[in-house]
Amino acid sequence: MDLDEEERKRRDENDVVAIDRLLNNDEFVGYFLRRLEERRGALSREILANDKLTPEDRETKRLIWKEIGNIMEMPRRDKASIRKALRPSTG
Repeated sequence: MDLDEEERKRRDENDVVAIDRLLNNDEFVGYFLRRLEERRGALSREILANDKLTPEDRETKRLIWKEIGNIMEMPRRDKASIRKALRPSTG
């Protein structure tokens, strides 16, 4: 392994620890993720119920709804991706 790969591995290992801390932090889960979910729910209701939205506005709100979901899942996805990358390859 060259130095860059060692640095990447160290960063990835630190990120897994940080992600675990976030996902086990009651304030993060109880407040931040809950608020994102509430915002997503409000967007869903508006998209479905507001007949005055233009197709462009509806699509913009749908993309925001989707991105909020991506942000909410980012820690779990990143953790899984990092763990997969850190596994020793068999070959």
